[in-house]
Amino acid sequence: APRPAFPGRGDVVEEAGHRHSSRRYVDKVAIVNGSFYIENFLDPGELLPLFEKLPFHVYTWGQFRTPLSSRPKSEYYRGEEPLVYAWGQNRSNDSLAMPMPNWMVGLTKRMEVATGIPLFNSGMPIKYASGEKSYIPFHQDKQVGLDEKRWKHLTMAPDVGFAILSLGPPRLFQLRKVGEENIFWEKWTASGSLLYVDAKTNLEFEHAVPAVKNWSGDEGHPRFSFTVRRILTAAGKDARREEKKAK
Repeated sequence: APRPAFPGRGDVVEEAGHRHSSRRYVDKVAIVNGSFYIENFLDPGELLPLFEKLPFHVYTWGQFRTPLSSRPKSEYYRGEEPLVYAWGQNRSNDSLAMPMPNWMVGLTKRMEVATGIPLFNSGMPIKYASGEKSYIPFHQDKQVGLDEKRWKHLTMAPDVGFAILSLGPPRLFQLRKVGEENIFWEKWTASGSLLYVDAKTNLEFEHAVPAVKNWSGDEGHPRFSFTVRRILTAAGKDARREEKKAK
Protein backbone atom coordinates (compact mmCIF):
# COMPACT_ATOMS: atom_id res chain seq x y z
CA ALA A 1 0.00 0.00 0.00
CA PRO A 2 1.31 3.52 -0.76
CA ARG A 3 2.55 5.56 2.16
CA PRO A 4 0.51 8.61 3.21
CA ALA A 5 1.83 11.80 1.66
CA PHE A 6 0.62 14.09 4.46
CA PRO A 7 0.01 16.96 2.02
CA GLY A 8 0.39 20.63 2.80
CA ARG A 9 2.91 23.20 4.02
CA GLY A 10 5.40 22.44 1.27
CA ASP A 11 7.07 19.17 2.25
CA VAL A 12 6.29 16.09 0.21
CA VAL A 13 7.09 12.46 1.01
CA GLU A 14 6.90 10.29 -2.09
CA GLU A 15 6.82 6.51 -2.44
CA ALA A 16 9.86 6.42 -4.71
CA GLY A 17 12.79 6.85 -2.34
CA HIS A 18 10.93 9.23 -0.01
CA ARG A 19 12.10 12.21 -2.06
CA HIS A 20 11.54 15.53 -0.30
CA SER A 21 10.77 19.00 -1.51
CA SER A 22 10.58 21.96 0.82
CA ARG A 23 9.83 25.65 1.01
CA ARG A 24 9.95 28.11 3.86
CA TYR A 25 7.29 27.87 6.54
CA VAL A 26 5.62 31.28 6.78
CA ASP A 27 4.53 30.62 10.37
CA LYS A 28 7.93 29.47 11.68
CA VAL A 29 8.61 31.25 14.98
CA ALA A 30 12.10 31.45 16.49
CA ILE A 31 12.34 30.67 20.22
CA VAL A 32 16.00 30.75 21.31
CA ASN A 33 19.31 29.59 19.80
CA GLY A 34 18.27 27.31 16.92
CA SER A 35 14.94 26.26 18.43
CA PHE A 36 11.68 27.07 16.67
CA TYR A 37 7.95 26.38 16.51
CA ILE A 38 5.81 25.84 13.38
CA GLU A 39 2.08 26.09 14.08
CA ASN A 40 0.84 24.50 10.86
CA PHE A 41 3.48 21.93 10.02
CA LEU A 42 1.03 19.44 8.53
CA ASP A 43 -2.62 18.48 8.35
CA PRO A 44 -3.15 16.04 11.24
CA GLY A 45 -6.23 14.44 9.67
CA GLU A 46 -4.43 11.48 8.11
CA LEU A 47 -2.05 10.95 11.02
CA LEU A 48 -4.46 10.79 13.95
CA PRO A 49 -6.05 7.46 12.87
CA LEU A 50 -2.56 5.96 12.44
CA PHE A 51 -1.46 7.01 15.93
CA GLU A 52 -4.72 5.81 17.46
CA LYS A 53 -3.95 2.30 16.16
CA LEU A 54 -0.47 2.13 17.71
CA PRO A 55 -0.07 -0.27 20.68
CA PHE A 56 0.09 2.48 23.29
CA HIS A 57 0.76 2.01 26.93
CA VAL A 58 -0.45 5.21 28.65
CA TYR A 59 2.41 6.38 30.84
CA THR A 60 2.42 8.35 34.03
CA TRP A 61 5.67 10.08 34.98
CA GLY A 62 6.53 7.33 37.46
CA GLN A 63 6.42 4.78 34.66
CA PHE A 64 8.75 6.91 32.54
CA ARG A 65 11.38 6.45 35.23
CA THR A 66 11.21 2.66 35.27
CA PRO A 67 13.95 0.72 33.45
CA LEU A 68 13.27 0.37 29.75
CA SER A 69 13.62 -3.39 29.91
CA SER A 70 10.61 -3.65 32.26
CA ARG A 71 8.32 -1.40 30.20
CA PRO A 72 5.94 -2.47 27.48
CA LYS A 73 7.50 -1.61 24.11
CA SER A 74 6.50 1.88 23.02
CA GLU A 75 9.59 3.28 21.28
CA TYR A 76 10.46 2.87 17.62
CA TYR A 77 13.85 2.64 15.95
CA ARG A 78 15.02 3.21 12.41
CA GLY A 79 18.04 1.52 10.87
CA GLU A 80 19.85 -1.72 11.53
CA GLU A 81 22.48 -0.78 14.12
CA PRO A 82 21.64 -1.44 17.79
CA LEU A 83 20.85 1.76 19.66
CA VAL A 84 22.06 2.52 23.18
CA TYR A 85 18.86 3.62 24.88
CA ALA A 86 18.45 5.72 28.03
CA TRP A 87 19.81 4.31 31.29
CA GLY A 88 22.58 2.77 29.23
CA GLN A 89 21.09 -0.57 28.30
CA ASN A 90 23.04 -1.88 25.35
CA ARG A 91 20.65 -4.48 24.01
CA SER A 92 19.21 -5.36 20.66
CA ASN A 93 16.66 -2.96 19.26
CA ASP A 94 13.97 -5.61 19.23
CA SER A 95 14.18 -6.14 23.00
CA LEU A 96 13.42 -2.49 23.76
CA ALA A 97 11.65 -1.05 20.75
CA MET A 98 9.90 -1.80 17.48
CA PRO A 99 10.96 -0.98 13.92
CA MET A 100 9.26 2.11 12.53
CA PRO A 101 6.44 1.29 10.10
CA ASN A 102 6.84 2.79 6.65
CA TRP A 103 4.46 5.68 7.28
CA MET A 104 6.41 6.62 10.44
CA VAL A 105 9.70 6.60 8.52
CA GLY A 106 8.12 8.98 6.00
CA LEU A 107 6.88 11.25 8.79
CA THR A 108 10.32 11.22 10.44
CA LYS A 109 11.93 12.23 7.15
CA ARG A 110 9.55 15.17 6.88
CA MET A 111 10.66 16.27 10.34
CA GLU A 112 14.28 15.96 9.21
CA VAL A 113 13.63 18.25 6.26
CA ALA A 114 12.03 20.89 8.49
CA THR A 115 14.78 20.80 11.14
CA GLY A 116 17.79 20.23 8.90
CA ILE A 117 18.81 17.18 10.94
CA PRO A 118 19.94 14.40 8.58
CA LEU A 119 19.05 11.35 10.67
CA PHE A 120 16.62 10.85 13.54
CA ASN A 121 16.87 7.17 14.37
CA SER A 122 14.51 6.97 17.35
CA GLY A 123 10.84 7.89 17.66
CA MET A 124 8.70 7.94 20.81
CA PRO A 125 4.93 8.40 20.63
CA ILE A 126 3.25 9.43 23.88
CA LYS A 127 -0.47 9.41 24.60
CA TYR A 128 -1.82 12.08 26.95
CA ALA A 129 -5.20 10.85 28.19
CA SER A 130 -5.30 12.83 31.43
CA GLY A 131 -4.29 16.34 32.43
CA GLU A 132 -3.03 15.35 35.88
CA LYS A 133 -1.67 11.82 35.33
CA SER A 134 -0.17 12.31 31.88
CA TYR A 135 2.50 14.96 32.28
CA ILE A 136 6.27 15.45 32.17
CA PRO A 137 8.05 17.63 34.77
CA PHE A 138 11.04 19.85 34.01
CA HIS A 139 14.10 17.97 32.81
CA GLN A 140 16.83 17.91 30.19
CA ASP A 141 17.17 15.10 27.68
CA LYS A 142 20.27 12.96 28.27
CA GLN A 143 22.38 14.48 25.56
CA VAL A 144 26.11 14.06 25.21
CA GLY A 145 27.59 17.34 26.40
CA LEU A 146 25.85 17.49 29.77
CA ASP A 147 28.01 17.22 32.88
CA GLU A 148 28.87 13.52 33.06
CA LYS A 149 29.61 13.81 36.79
CA ARG A 150 25.96 14.71 37.35
CA TRP A 151 24.30 12.82 34.50
CA LYS A 152 24.80 9.10 33.87
CA HIS A 153 24.20 7.20 30.65
CA LEU A 154 24.16 10.10 28.20
CA THR A 155 22.73 8.42 25.11
CA MET A 156 21.35 11.22 22.92
CA ALA A 157 23.80 12.27 20.23
CA PRO A 158 25.42 15.74 20.52
CA ASP A 159 24.61 18.64 18.20
CA VAL A 160 21.17 17.25 17.28
CA GLY A 161 18.42 18.15 19.77
CA PHE A 162 14.92 16.77 19.39
CA ALA A 163 11.69 17.52 17.54
CA ILE A 164 8.10 17.05 18.71
CA LEU A 165 5.02 16.67 16.53
CA SER A 166 1.72 17.34 18.35
CA LEU A 167 -1.59 15.75 17.38
CA GLY A 168 -4.98 16.28 18.98
CA PRO A 169 -6.03 18.69 21.76
CA PRO A 170 -3.29 21.21 22.70
CA ARG A 171 -1.11 20.82 25.80
CA LEU A 172 1.21 23.38 27.34
CA PHE A 173 4.96 23.08 26.64
CA GLN A 174 7.35 25.15 28.77
CA LEU A 175 11.04 26.11 28.73
CA ARG A 176 13.02 27.58 31.59
CA LYS A 177 16.74 28.21 32.03
CA VAL A 178 18.61 25.66 34.12
CA GLY A 179 18.67 26.84 37.74
CA GLU A 180 15.83 29.33 37.31
CA GLU A 181 12.14 29.15 38.23
CA ASN A 182 10.76 31.71 35.79
CA ILE A 183 9.26 30.40 32.57
CA PHE A 184 11.30 31.58 29.58
CA TRP A 185 8.87 30.43 26.87
CA GLU A 186 5.61 28.52 26.79
CA LYS A 187 3.08 27.49 24.18
CA TRP A 188 -0.09 25.44 23.91
CA THR A 189 1.15 23.30 21.03
CA ALA A 190 -1.49 23.00 18.33
CA SER A 191 -2.51 19.83 16.53
CA GLY A 192 -0.25 19.40 13.51
CA SER A 193 2.47 21.67 14.93
CA LEU A 194 6.20 20.97 15.07
CA LEU A 195 8.47 22.11 17.90
CA TYR A 196 12.24 21.77 17.54
CA VAL A 197 14.57 22.14 20.54
CA ASP A 198 18.16 22.31 19.34
CA ALA A 199 21.13 20.81 21.18
CA LYS A 200 22.35 24.13 22.65
CA THR A 201 18.90 24.85 24.08
CA ASN A 202 18.73 21.39 25.66
CA LEU A 203 22.06 22.08 27.39
CA GLU A 204 20.93 25.49 28.69
CA PHE A 205 17.22 24.94 29.36
CA GLU A 206 14.85 22.46 30.96
CA HIS A 207 11.53 21.60 29.33
CA ALA A 208 8.21 20.29 30.63
CA VAL A 209 4.63 19.39 29.75
CA PRO A 210 3.08 20.32 33.11
CA ALA A 211 0.06 18.74 34.76
CA VAL A 212 -3.19 20.55 33.96
CA LYS A 213 -6.30 20.30 36.13
CA ASN A 214 -9.62 19.56 34.46
CA TRP A 215 -7.99 18.67 31.14
CA SER A 216 -9.38 15.55 29.52
CA GLY A 217 -8.67 16.19 25.89
CA ASP A 218 -11.28 17.24 23.37
CA GLU A 219 -14.58 15.40 23.86
CA GLY A 220 -12.67 12.43 25.18
CA HIS A 221 -10.05 12.39 22.40
CA PRO A 222 -6.47 12.14 23.76
CA ARG A 223 -3.44 14.11 22.68
CA PHE A 224 -0.52 12.38 21.01
CA SER A 225 3.02 13.59 20.68
CA PHE A 226 5.75 12.06 18.56
CA THR A 227 9.30 12.93 19.60
CA VAL A 228 12.25 12.07 17.38
CA ARG A 229 15.87 12.00 18.49
CA ARG A 230 19.20 10.63 17.39
CA ILE A 231 20.31 8.00 19.87
CA LEU A 232 23.91 6.79 19.89
CA THR A 233 24.50 3.43 18.30
CA ALA A 234 26.46 0.79 20.16
CA ALA A 235 29.41 1.51 17.85
CA GLY A 236 29.11 5.23 18.53
CA LYS A 237 29.06 4.62 22.28
CA ASP A 238 32.22 2.50 22.04
CA ALA A 239 33.92 5.20 19.96
CA ARG A 240 33.09 7.83 22.58
CA ARG A 241 34.49 5.61 25.31
CA GLU A 242 37.76 5.20 23.43
CA GLU A 243 37.90 8.94 22.72
CA LYS A 244 37.56 9.73 26.43
CA LYS A 245 40.31 7.26 27.31
CA ALA A 246 42.66 8.94 24.84
CA LYS A 247 42.22 12.37 26.44
